[in-house]
Parts: sequence; structure tokens; C-alpha cells
Amino acid sequence: MEEASFKVGRYSAEERRERIDRYRAKRSRRNFNKTIKYVCRKTLADGRQRVRGRFVRNDEVGDILKASLFQRCEDEDYFW
Repeated sequence: MEEASFKVGRYSAEERRERIDRYRAKRSRRNFNKTIKYVCRKTLADGRQRVRGRFVRNDEVGDILKASLFQRCEDEDYFW
């Protein structure tokens, strides 16, 4: 049997090698750095109030903070 015509699956051995090399080259160029695509959205998000990383309304901030402080006091009393 001739090597050039021998196929395993859909590609010949040479095509498979080329495709694997291409995949490895692209894998080495992957970029996992954070890029900001919309600066205007970023500035708005930075200015909004957050509680535990989630956006909240301005009137809800006080209620949530009071509730979390109350919960912490209860937890501390539990350990005493």
C-alpha cells in the first residue's frame, strides 16, 4: 500500500500533520488578557454602586448594608 494514498479518517497523514501544526501555532498565540471593548460602558459600570460585585439601586444600598452588618453581629454572638 502506498503511503501518500493511505488515509486514517478524513485526512491523509500529511494533511493531518499540517492541521495539527496549524492548531499548535494558533494555540501559542491565544490571548487571555482582558480587553475593554466599550470604554463608555466601563466608565458607567465603575460609577455604579455594587454589593458583593452586583449592581444595586442607590436606595437599596443602605438596606443591604444594614442587613449585612446585622447578620455579622448575629454571627459574632453565636461564637461567644
